[in-house]
Amino acid sequence: MEKHISITEELLKKVIEAGFSGRKHDLSVLIRVISSQIENESPTLAQELRKLAASKPIREHTVLNPHKLTSESTYGVTKPHMLIKATDFIVFEKSVFESNIENEIQEIIKEHRSSEKLTLNGLNPIKTVLFEGPPGVGKTYSAKWIAQSLGLPLYILDLASVMNSHLGKTGNNIKEVFQYISDKKCILLLDEFDAIAKKRDDASDVGELKRLVTVLLQALDHQSDSSLIIAATNHSELLDPAVWRRFEKKLSFGKPSDKAVLKYVNSLAVDTPLTEFSFLFKGMNFSDILHRIKRVQKLAVLNNTNVIDELLNTIAEDMKSMNILDRKKIGKALIKSGHSHREAAKRANLSRPTLIKYINENMDV
Repeated sequence: MEKHISITEELLKKVIEAGFSGRKHDLSVLIRVISSQIENESPTLAQELRKLAASKPIREHTVLNPHKLTSESTYGVTKPHMLIKATDFIVFEKSVFESNIENEIQEIIKEHRSSEKLTLNGLNPIKTVLFEGPPGVGKTYSAKWIAQSLGLPLYILDLASVMNSHLGKTGNNIKEVFQYISDKKCILLLDEFDAIAKKRDDASDVGELKRLVTVLLQALDHQSDSSLIIAATNHSELLDPAVWRRFEKKLSFGKPSDKAVLKYVNSLAVDTPLTEFSFLFKGMNFSDILHRIKRVQKLAVLNNTNVIDELLNTIAEDMKSMNILDRKKIGKALIKSGHSHREAAKRANLSRPTLIKYINENMDV
């Protein structure tokens, strides 16, 4: 006797629509939803459906080339050589950004974590995000944070390095990258985005370069539902207006505030007294802070010293012209990190009474 399988008309309609429109990710999500609904009625069929949803058949137009297959090949599609898979996920549990940026990024993460719920309601998670701001303010960091939070691979394409002397080949490179990620659940970071996506009315550009913008627009328009595209640019004013319209969300990154600097130094210097000296990084961007801290950490290892001594050695010349308030802060930080009052006063180029008076007046600061 056949069992009655209960699937709503609305759900069946969504499956058919996803299948006819070629939305593979949506179709996979819907199949998993159906398998959950019929688990009790038909566990065998539910298991078969889950296997089907997890499978990734080779696209009909893909031609296998045994000479091109590598360890990075998936179903006959080789990872383009210009595409870098990020592996240095030195990303931390919490964001270091201002609350407005953090809230926007958390919204992106939430949408992709709830993709099944959105799909069932005829919606899709955000697919395109534009990060704009000066170098070193956290655009790449944010892409890594999103990827880590979602447990997805992150691929990085530096568009400035992709530019080829034969511009026609550059267009093919872009198409190849988008084809490679078309059936993958991943994040693609298009770095140095303005290298290609420039205004098409720029008289200084050759016609072929302008046509690259069209190639890029077409790639974005036909992007897979399963991936998230993040474009990063230092010069948003150069972008073609049509490119702007392709992005559902735009985030503008500025230089980190004092609070953001403190959070970032804390994240880099966990369980070390270096966090007491975060004020010395005021006005620096995240990239410069990272390089400075990595440098003093290396020097401490090579010289068998500690990071605080090496940090103060690197700013020895600056301390000669440093205002007295900052030197008092250095003295106080030295004491909090275990130095004696005498040592701290000497390193900060202060008298001991001056330092003690400052500490007594700023006990809670």
